[in-house]
Amino acid sequence: MRLESTSRPTAPQLVAALLRPFEHMARSRVNYWLGYALDAIACVAFLVAGFAEARVVPALASALAGLAGWTLWEYGFHRWLFHRDGSPLSLSHHAHHAAPRERNGLPFFVALLVAFALLACGRLLLPGPYALVFVGGVYLGYVHYSVLHHVQHATAAAFGPYRRLRRHHMTHHRLVQANFGVTTSFWDRVFGSYRAS
Repeated sequence: MRLESTSRPTAPQLVAALLRPFEHMARSRVNYWLGYALDAIACVAFLVAGFAEARVVPALASALAGLAGWTLWEYGFHRWLFHRDGSPLSLSHHAHHAAPRERNGLPFFVALLVAFALLACGRLLLPGPYALVFVGGVYLGYVHYSVLHHVQHATAAAFGPYRRLRRHHMTHHRLVQANFGVTTSFWDRVFGSYRAS
C-alpha cells in the first residue's frame, strides 16, 4: 500500500501552478501587442465613462490621484513581488532580466481584470463616476509604464527626462536590488533604493 504525502503546497506554489499555463501566452508576440491595444482602449473607456458623468475638477483630481497612486503600485509590485524570492511573479520577471529585449508580458486580459477589481474596491470609497476616473488614472499610469518600459528596452532613444529614466532603469538591470521605479525615481528615493545612474 502506497502512503500519500501529507505535505500541502504553500500559497506561492499554488499561485505558481495556476500561472504556469499562461507562461507560453506571456511570451507570445500576439499577446504582447494585443495587451497594448486592449489596455489603451480600456483606459480611454474608463476615463470617458467617468468624465461623462462627473464634475470636471473633482474628476481631474481623481484621475491625478489614480495616476500618482500607480507610481507607488508600480514600485511596490516591482520591488516586493517581482524581486522577492519565492514569489510566483518573480519567475517571469527573472526571465525578463535574463533577456530584456524579449517580448514578455502579462496575459493580455490581466490588467483589465485588475482594473475591474480596483473599480469594485474604488466604488466602496468614491461615487461611481469618480471611481471610474480614478481607475482610468491608474490605468493611464500602467499604459505609460508599459510603453515606456518597452521603449527603454527596444530603442536607444535619448531625449530629456526620458534619458534619465532610461539610465535609471538600465541601472536596475545591473543592480537588481536598486532603482525599481520605471516611470519615476521618486519612490526609490523615498524608500532608499535609489542608486545614481
